[in-house]
Amino acid sequence: MTSKRAVLSFRIGSSLGAAGLLLAGATLNGSGHEGWSTAFAAAAGVLAVGAGVLHREWRLSIPLAGTAFVLTVVIAQFNPRQGDLVLQVVGLALLGAGGAIGGLAYRSLADTIDRQGRDLQLKHRAFLAATSDAEAAAPAGDMSALTSNIARQVGADIACCYLATGDSRQFVPQLPGVGLDGLHAMTINRSSNGSGAMLTSVEAGRTYSAVGNGVLKELFNYVPDDLQVAGALAAPMPIGDRIGGFILLGSRVGPFTDDDRRLA
Repeated sequence: MTSKRAVLSFRIGSSLGAAGLLLAGATLNGSGHEGWSTAFAAAAGVLAVGAGVLHREWRLSIPLAGTAFVLTVVIAQFNPRQGDLVLQVVGLALLGAGGAIGGLAYRSLADTIDRQGRDLQLKHRAFLAATSDAEAAAPAGDMSALTSNIARQVGADIACCYLATGDSRQFVPQLPGVGLDGLHAMTINRSSNGSGAMLTSVEAGRTYSAVGNGVLKELFNYVPDDLQVAGALAAPMPIGDRIGGFILLGSRVGPFTDDDRRLA
């Protein structure tokens, strides 16, 4: 929450700062101009703003800034009554600074929109994994198809869905799952205060991730000695206001990423 407030404060502050600089710069840049010189001064101001916005691209920003300065000096040569040249140059500098700060605020907003767009794409992929592929591959209610599709999406070597019983007292594994050869999945009794870090997290509706075989030992009564899991993830499956089950995913390659957690 604090991070989000800091980002919001930065965007509001930078936007207000950019607006103030642009207003002050335009006022100084346009001071003393009359007639035709006003149009040229406006053009120089636009070039200065462009130089500020493109300050990261120095091959573009330097020529723009130089053109704006030269144009302002040329106006002074042909129109001696055009006002204080120093103030107008200061105005160009303020316009450039306003453009730079406004550009930063815009890029920050654009990055956020792009990141949210990628999140939506990941959620869409998860939806396709849970519906379209499963419907095409197997009859409705076939949890093995759902399990295999989610495992394929996140690149998991081990996957097993657990569904709550009708009385909500247990989680029952939906076999055969993926990569469970040699593993003996067992029915898990639910407890109001949880029974282990993984189940406590699932019951609270949070995705749980860990490294090593610890999670497997909570869910399987036999784990072969030669089976080593580098990363494990348990994602709850909410149904309305209750937890209808969860899916366990395991990777022998490495821990799961944030994108994998979103997909699961």
